[in-house]
Amino acid sequence: MTLTAALENPFNLFSPLFAQRALLAVLLLALIAAAVGWAIILRDLPFFTHAVGTGAYPVLVLGILAGVSIAVSALIGTLVFALLLGLAAGIGRTRASGTSAGRRDALTGLAVAAALALGAVLAARAGSENARLAISPEALLFGSLLTIDTATLTVLAIVTVLVLTTAWFASDRWLAGGFDPGVAGHLASSRSDIALLGCVAIGAGASLPVTGSLLAGALLIIPAATARMLTDRARHLPPLVFAIAVVEGVLGLYLSLNFDLPTGAAIAAVAGAGFFAAAGVVAVRLARGPLRPAVSMAVVALGAVALAGCGSSSSTSNSDGEALRVVATTPQVADIVKQVGGESVSVTTLLPAGADPHDFEPKPKAVAAIADAGVVFRSGGDLDAWLLPAVKAANAKSAPVDLSRSAVLLPAGGTGESFNAHWYLAPENVARATQRVRDELVKADPDARETFRTNATQYLDKIDAANRSLSACASKVPDGDRSVMTGHNDFAYLAEAFDFKVAAQIASNGESEPSASELQKSVDRARAADVRALIASRGEVTKLEQEVADKLGVPMLALYADNLTGGDDASTLLGAIGYDVDRIVDAVTDGAVKCPATQ
Repeated sequence: MTLTAALENPFNLFSPLFAQRALLAVLLLALIAAAVGWAIILRDLPFFTHAVGTGAYPVLVLGILAGVSIAVSALIGTLVFALLLGLAAGIGRTRASGTSAGRRDALTGLAVAAALALGAVLAARAGSENARLAISPEALLFGSLLTIDTATLTVLAIVTVLVLTTAWFASDRWLAGGFDPGVAGHLASSRSDIALLGCVAIGAGASLPVTGSLLAGALLIIPAATARMLTDRARHLPPLVFAIAVVEGVLGLYLSLNFDLPTGAAIAAVAGAGFFAAAGVVAVRLARGPLRPAVSMAVVALGAVALAGCGSSSSTSNSDGEALRVVATTPQVADIVKQVGGESVSVTTLLPAGADPHDFEPKPKAVAAIADAGVVFRSGGDLDAWLLPAVKAANAKSAPVDLSRSAVLLPAGGTGESFNAHWYLAPENVARATQRVRDELVKADPDARETFRTNATQYLDKIDAANRSLSACASKVPDGDRSVMTGHNDFAYLAEAFDFKVAAQIASNGESEPSASELQKSVDRARAADVRALIASRGEVTKLEQEVADKLGVPMLALYADNLTGGDDASTLLGAIGYDVDRIVDAVTDGAVKCPATQ
């Protein structure tokens, strides 16, 4: 939706349920900002607010792995980190001098860095032992509309009531501390100060699902700092902070929805622009004589640039209103759906061509597409587990169709998953998935059943022809030249389908590095089997894999496993399978055998 269309009918901006939840969350956070934001500024607590939000990151990761909601994990994380800061720096026990305050800030900075590092390690390690985090680390750090559910809103409402109630009784003391030179900027040990720190901690925690761990204070700090520039009257601060937070939060949500941005980053950017706009207003007010026109023109010019940046939109709305709207998680799944659906379907592919599915985080437009879709197809397993919270947030019309359930599956090989998710590299599995797609499309749009059935039959014939052609080509490889080594377990289906032997693999999955002893055992197995090539997923080739290939004296092949390309060699699923088989055959036969192109 463009800015013009949004102004003509503002209600359309937040018509999806997930957007309405996000809007309500912003309004509640604005109330928290009104209650404590001004105190954060007057008491010099912005760094503390940022620190407790960022420091909660490892607890967020652990909470997800334990099945605890984001909202509850965030509150626990911020309170725990605030307590640790208090114990480490003596907060609540002594009044810090300037020197000890500097030490306190240094300790806080070190604690934040350590927390981020610990959270990153936990998130990386969890990928190899868990079915995937419910949401990606990006969403935890920068916020996501997908995490704002009923449970989050409930926790946020409770926190809002607690903070407002506490502020009602303690705000006079907070205000006095903010203007007392002996107290300002220090964390005293009185009950009111402890209550303030507690409110700041749970307020930052409550904002984490919306703004993310790194930007937890965006709606608590920046609107209050902006308001403080605009007025010196204490009684005007809370309502002004609320108004600024609401405007910046709603505008940030609009940008997030319309431009596919992380929620927290969009809100923080708008809040930052509002702060500098307020600074411009103050500069104009303070400028005198010949400087005032120049300052005014500079402020207007900056405002015009900002509006120009927000006035356009890269809308991807579908103009063909009669086609069945279908969402596919990966390019492989999308290709099958397009082959069967033809012009009778309009397919939205969530994962861009060439992107790594393991690091992907759905953005707001993806959620909107899911909400509008007649059918949602997924590949299955850990490859697109990120779809599940998006489906929940979108309140989808029906459960996604898991095409892996139509395939003959192989075990995951010790990765912690129930099966190897790369089933689509076996042509027989592609045929099974095609039949399932045909049946689901017929259910969703019975009027186009003949089109779907005809297209499916033609595609099944194409799959069979490609399979026979590639199998005949691969059969020319001598038995002694069929051993290969892989980076991890991406190519198990391809190897089985065309009778290659995976004699060794560097790691059990793509999320972790092997130990030195594990790597040496893999290299020894590869040498014993006389492997002829090392295979890795295109775009994911590591320096370690290249070094192992060099050590073994075999070619390093970057093939298609997790994604397709926008180019000619592997723009379709059959094209990718043909490309992979041809490269393997060419490598293990030293170029003596070439396979025909497959598209």
